[in-house]
Parts: sequence; C-alpha cells; structure tokens
Amino acid sequence: MEPLNFHPVPVLPQLTLSVSPESSVSEQDSIRPLLSPIVSEPDESDVNNTTLDKFMLAPGEDDDDMLLRSLKSASMSNANLAYISKSKLSLISNNKSKINVSKNYHDNPNDLTSNNKPYIFNPINNSSKIYSNLSLNRVKSNHHNQSKISINSTNINNENLENNTNNITGNDHNYDNNINNNNNNNNNNNNNNNNNNNSNNNSRRGSSIAETIISEVMHLRDLTVSQLKRRRFFLISIFSIICIFLFDLIFLPRTSLDRDMRRLYGGFLTFDDVSRIYINQLNYKNNVENYIDLWNNGNHYPGKNFENILNILNNFQNLNTYIETFDVMIPIPIKTSLTLLDEQNNLIFDANINESNKNLSYYPYSKNGNITSEFIFVNYGSKKDYEILKSNLIDLNNKIFIIRINNLHPSLLINLAQNENASAIIFYKDPYDDGKFTERNGFMNFPLGYARNHDAIDEFTGNFIYFQPGDPTTPGWSPYILNDKKRIENPKTIPKIPILPISFTQLQPILMKLTNKGPNLGWIGNIDNFDYNPGPSKEFKLSIINNIQYDIKPIHNLITEIPGIISDEEIIIGSSIDTINGNGGISKGSIGMFEILRGFNELKMHNWKPLRTIKLIFWDGNSLGHLGSTEFGEYHSQHLIDNCISYINFDDIRGNKLNIESNPIFNNLITKVMKIIMIDNNETLKDKFNYNNGTIELISQKVDDYSVFQNYLGIPSINIGLIPDLNEDPVSYYNSKFDDKQLLKSFDPNLKLHNLLAQFIGMLIIELSENEIINVKISDYIELINNEIKNILKDIPKKWLNKKMTYPFEFTTLGEEMNLLIKQSNRVNELSKEFDFNLRNLHDQIIQDYPWFKLFKKIKTAIQIKLFNTKVKSLDRMFISYEGRKPSNNDNTTISLLNDRPWFRHLIFAPSINQSSTVSLLPGLREGIELGNFEQFEMNLIALRLAMDRINVGL
Repeated sequence: MEPLNFHPVPVLPQLTLSVSPESSVSEQDSIRPLLSPIVSEPDESDVNNTTLDKFMLAPGEDDDDMLLRSLKSASMSNANLAYISKSKLSLISNNKSKINVSKNYHDNPNDLTSNNKPYIFNPINNSSKIYSNLSLNRVKSNHHNQSKISINSTNINNENLENNTNNITGNDHNYDNNINNNNNNNNNNNNNNNNNNNSNNNSRRGSSIAETIISEVMHLRDLTVSQLKRRRFFLISIFSIICIFLFDLIFLPRTSLDRDMRRLYGGFLTFDDVSRIYINQLNYKNNVENYIDLWNNGNHYPGKNFENILNILNNFQNLNTYIETFDVMIPIPIKTSLTLLDEQNNLIFDANINESNKNLSYYPYSKNGNITSEFIFVNYGSKKDYEILKSNLIDLNNKIFIIRINNLHPSLLINLAQNENASAIIFYKDPYDDGKFTERNGFMNFPLGYARNHDAIDEFTGNFIYFQPGDPTTPGWSPYILNDKKRIENPKTIPKIPILPISFTQLQPILMKLTNKGPNLGWIGNIDNFDYNPGPSKEFKLSIINNIQYDIKPIHNLITEIPGIISDEEIIIGSSIDTINGNGGISKGSIGMFEILRGFNELKMHNWKPLRTIKLIFWDGNSLGHLGSTEFGEYHSQHLIDNCISYINFDDIRGNKLNIESNPIFNNLITKVMKIIMIDNNETLKDKFNYNNGTIELISQKVDDYSVFQNYLGIPSINIGLIPDLNEDPVSYYNSKFDDKQLLKSFDPNLKLHNLLAQFIGMLIIELSENEIINVKISDYIELINNEIKNILKDIPKKWLNKKMTYPFEFTTLGEEMNLLIKQSNRVNELSKEFDFNLRNLHDQIIQDYPWFKLFKKIKTAIQIKLFNTKVKSLDRMFISYEGRKPSNNDNTTISLLNDRPWFRHLIFAPSINQSSTVSLLPGLREGIELGNFEQFEMNLIALRLAMDRINVGL
C-alpha cells in the first residue's frame, strides 16, 4: 500500500517512543496517571463520533482546539505522534503546569505483575468499549483515504525496551506485514483461538497509546480550566479582603497615641486604673504594724540587717528583688570610756556612755586614742561661739571640747573643732533645745511623757559627709570600677581626734565642775547645777578611751526592680535600713517602702507593666555616712546619667509635719499629687500642708542618700519625710534604742503616717511613670537661677567688677562677664517658658483622637515626645561641672569649684556648711564672695556661663 501524504499538516520529525518496565518515579512524586480510569457509556447520538470529534465538540481554549484539529486531520503516524508530544509539552508550559515531562514512565504491557504496575492506564476491563470506537475510526479513515495507525505492541521485546526503540511504521503496507508477522509467531506457540484473542488484545494495546495521549490532552485542558477557575477565585478573594479592609479603615474608630502605645505593649490598665488599684490597696488595709514587728526581728547594724529585710521582701511574690554588695570600711567599736579625774589623776566619776548593755555607743570613723586633758564647754561649737571665746581670751588649745548638738551636723562641728586645735570632743543633746516638751516645762520624760529620756544618746557618724559622703577610702570612685586603684590609707574626710557621745544626765556631774569657771557669756540650757560658763577646768581633767577596729567588709543594697516599657528611662526610690549601734530605727522610711511594694505587688497581679522602669532600693550603710547610696551612684554613674529621670528619697518619720525638699522642676507635680491624697474624708494632704504653713523647700538642705544623685550626678531629686513639730510632737531620737514602736505611737497612735506617705510617694511614682511626657515645669527652675544671679551681682565687691579676668583668658573684666551671664540667663528663661508651653501642647496631642489616615501625626508626636523627654532628662546634667584648673606660671595646681569639696559638682545646689539645714544656691559664686577668693569666683562664673550655653542650645 502506498504511504499517505498529509497535506493539512507539515512534515513532522520522527519520534521514537520509549517505555521501560521499571518506573523512575519516586514514591514522593505526585504523578497523575496519563489516562483517567473513569470511562462512561457514550450517548447514542455520539456513537459514530470519534474521541477527537467529542473533544472538538466540547468548548475549550483556542490552543486546545488548534491542537485537536491537527490531531483530527492528521494520521497517527510516527511523525504525528512527535507533533502531538511537542504540542502537549507546549500546552503544559503555557498553562504553567507542574508536571515534570522529563520523567521516564516505564511500562511493559506484557508484564502485568504486582511488582510492575504501569503508570500508563491499561484499559483491560473497558477494552471492548474503547476498541469499538477505535475500529470505527479506523474503518472511516480507510474509506476516506486518511492515515492509519499501526502499533505493533507484541514485538516490543526486552532488547527494544533497553535501546528505547519501537517498530512503528506509518503506512498500510508495514501495518499489514506487522499483523501477519504477529499471527505467524502466535501460530507457532499457541492454537488458533489463542491467536485470535492475542491479536485482538494486541490491537487494543496498540490503540491505547493514542487514546492515552488524547486523554492527557483532555486532562490538561480540564486542568487548565480548573486552574483558571481557582485563579479567578483567588483574585476575587483577595479583592474581597481588600474591600473589607478598606471598609474597616473608613469606619475605624479614632484613637489617641496614648491608647495606641498601651495596646502596642500589652498594657491594658489606664492611668486611672493603676491609681485606683494602688490607692484602694493601701486604704483597704494598713499593714504598718506588721512590718514594724518584722523589722524588730533583726539586728540593724550596717552590713548585717539585709537578711531580715530580704525575708520581708520575699513576701511580695510578684516582684523581683536582688542584692548588690560593696566592700567598704566599717568601724567596729571595741572599747569606749569617759572618766573624770582630779589634779592627782584620781577617779572622781566614771560615766556610763552606753545606751544599752548590748551595744557600745561610739562615733564611727573617730580616731583611736587615750586622751587625758582639761576640758571646756564651747556651747554649739559654731564659728560664732569660737569667736566669742577668743574675744574673751579663753584658751582653746589642746582642750577636750564639750559640744551640744542642735542643727549643724556633728561632722561639721568636728571639722571646726579640729581647726581650733581640740584634743577630743564629747557630744550631747541638751533638753533646752527640745522645745516645748521638757521636764522644766512640767512634762515627764519618755516613755511616761514626751520629754527626753535621761539615758538617751543620739549617735551620728564622724565621716565628713558635707565634704564627701560615702566610703572615705574610695573618694569619688567605686572599688569595683578600678580594681587596681588602692584605697586611701589616711583619708582626709575622717576625724583626726577621738570623739564620744553621752547622755545629758551622765554629763551633768562633769559640767558641774565648770560652774563659776570662766566668764558668763549668756549661754543658757536645761542642765541642773550648771551655769553654762565655758571654763576651762583647771583642777579637773577628763580621760577618754576610744578604741575602734576598722575593717573592709561588705554592705548589701537590696533592689526591687519593676521593668518598664521604656528601657532607657527609670525612676529610683530609696530608703535606709541600718542604725549605728543596731538598735531602734522604727522611724526609718523603709517601713513605708514596704507599703509601697505591697501596692505595686497588687498592681502586678493585674498584669501591670509601668511605662518606665521603677527601682525601689533599700540602702545599707546609711548611718555610717550614706555608704550604700554613694557607692551605688559612683559605680553606676554612667548608667544613671543616661537613664535615671528622678530619684525620690523616703526620709524618716519623726513627727506630723510634712517636710518636702525638691528640685523646682517637680514642684507642680508634688502639689498636684498632694491634692488627691486624703488624710480623712474631709481633708487632703495639701490642706494639712497649707495649715502648717508648709512650703516645698529646695533640695540639698542637708546631706542624705539623695546627694549622690542630685549633687554628684545631676539627677533631679525629691526628699519626703515627716519632722517633729516642737510644739506638738515628742522628742525625737537618732540611732537610739528609744526610736521604737512606743515612741512612734506617741504621735501616731493608729500608725497611719507610714501608710499616708506611701500613698503620696507611690502616686508620685505613678505620675512620673505612667505619663508619656515627664511631668515637669522647667521655667520655675530657670527663673530661680536667674533671680539668684541678679542677687549675687549685688553682693560682688565693687573693686572686682573692673578687675581683669585671669581665667581662662585676660581679655574682659569681671563686670563684663557678669553682664553676659545675665543676658544668657534672661534668654534661657524665655526659652524655658516656651519649652513648658510646647510641653503642654504636646500633652494635648497625646490624648487627642486621630483617624487612621492621620497616622503620620501620631508618629510625629511620638518622635517629639522622645526628644522632649531627652531634653528634660539632660537639663540638670548640664549643671554638673568638674574640677577647674587654676592657671599659674609655676604649676598646674588643680582646685575644685567648691572650696575643699570637689565631690559636690552641681553648680546650682549644695548643702551649706555654715548654716543649719540650709541649701547654698550657686555655692561656688557664694563661697568666692564670702572667702574673698577672686579666682574661685571667676572659675565658677565661667563654668556657669558654659552651662547656660549648653542649655541655650539644648532647649
């Protein structure tokens, strides 16, 4: 038979189909069979239609129709099969199918074992239906002179399979020969019936390849349609989600930056919620008495009380507490005594200088020694008293000074006495200075009344804390910062003479020996049989033994930390936990700190997380000279400068009169909080404060635990406590066993004062912590400085104004520099008012509700908040100055801005060393005028000008 020519279809390249009996497809590959096993009965109307006709009648893509038309018009030759294969691959590629056409599908139609299951569908069960259609198609093709497809499947042997060759011919002649060859081979092996069956089966298998290809094309067409439908569904879903999102945005409720930040960090408690929970917790129950009983279980000696305090803190299970230890020089008294001798050194009186039998009374850091000498009464031991004595030609040299303590700290009195060449000092408290409640006024002594107990001894540290608080062997630095730096063996800030404390009743027999000795200087007091003449004693002497052991031992600060959302802003609250001799200490603010922690513990149970980190620290070594707080500040100096926005000191509770010292930037905040703290149903803390004519004093009235923060690091601080009203409250005791629960109940019978201050200080902490903007007003601060500069200008000696400056350059006069400073301060004063105005506006923006499409305003406001808070945090640091350098042709001697007080680096605040409980404003300039030291004055003037320049740029 002549080969057919395909006019509609171009000549196609030859294709050799290869199949292998082993499948190379792994079990993990997702392979779909080439022919779907589902075969349905054809409709009667479609009996005469071929499979290709059915495909052409079905709707589909243009690519599918073109391919099917080509299949219908072409004979199933070897070349056409290659074209179909290429078309199939093109269709797969166009529809982005994931079918891997590079895989080899191995199939042996003659091997239908269970181990070799073909991936190509073998229509054994449905062969009659498929074969009938193929037969009809083949007959139709012969009548119309179209191409036939002859596939000799039985001649595919193992060798042909391995070489990937198939004996497929494309004309009728080869087709008939193959059929005859097949029949001959089958006649040699099987009977005639088997030959007929095998021939029919082989024909069906041959036709299954074409049907498989066609079925795959159909499947790919359906797969493409399904993919398009899924793609349309996916696009519609995305579009719907976008529409819903836009709809929600349009109707999204307005929110403020304040609420957004809370949601962002998971803070679900508002400021009002936090305040209400805290106040209710402290109002619901007052636990002060329980804490006092727990406090009394321990010994309060420095370095030994931390375990007892830690046991109390562990009761607050929602708060985390840790210990920080510092090695400091701690004194331990070995022996102290005071005896009165006559001229022949015979014992006349042996004074009892110990308040209790358990612990010795002593002055920490006083010098060891045995001193026997004449004694003299020098009244309060002030500069004025010494001037009076000298004017009356009283010999002070090498005498034992008897000094009564009133307002000036004993460390200042020690320094003055050493300068007057005293050989030793005896300190006591005179009942005259106790005010209304004295025995002479008819009051009984404690514990029967409010008057001073006869055996009470007030003890203070001998450490020169007004020159440098902290460990005297490590001035200005912590031993853990510079481990190779040696401790100072002979510090300048501790006494050089022995010092002893004593009660006024034990001192009375000694003072009686001074009666009628020396001039009457008008000094008065309440010691019987003593006329308060100074002496000196001539035929009597005092013998002092002072033996103290000094060792480097640890002290332990206990820190309870509540982490906040803003990690670089923190608030610190502190109070002390020790006493000099380990007795008493009920007046300490630490008992009130326990109440604060109880309120915060309740807040933590409600999943409260403050905006800023809060640290509550219990200072050890306070009674020795504020060792714990000072070492902490010196060790963490850089961290505190970078992060701490405020320090609040919980001071002692010794009476009913509220005493507040504050950096002026917090005055408005303090007043605001006082108005919301209720003393009873009708009176607020502010009302009580005004009734007592209370005023918010300037910080640095004395040296305390806040000094390292305010005066050394430039961290704005607040000191809050209760002091005795001399006309209402009983006598107070310092580091004494009489500072006990009974004394506290004498002026606070319901023990509510610790709880009241805990509410006040706790709400101050919440105000500082829970507001995005630090609640301050800096214009009050700058105005105070501006006014003080003008006051100093009035006090400058006239001859100084025209004097040439020597530091740093000799170009201008002092008067010109002062005028420049005043202009600077006026400019900064105006900037500070503008700054406060902007802060108020910024606060309004924080609580302002904005729609979502104004998100950029919230972002802008958040950036402004951070900038403003950074400026507030840096303001007081700008007034910290270091040592100045005195220019000289001969040397480079370094002098401090404050005379002999280099540790106090703040240019605005410093505790006064001349007056009791008084702050010195612009202390360097004041000292320069008082001492007539022009170089010190000009050095502080330049330092202040540089600070004003920094603030001018910063604001």
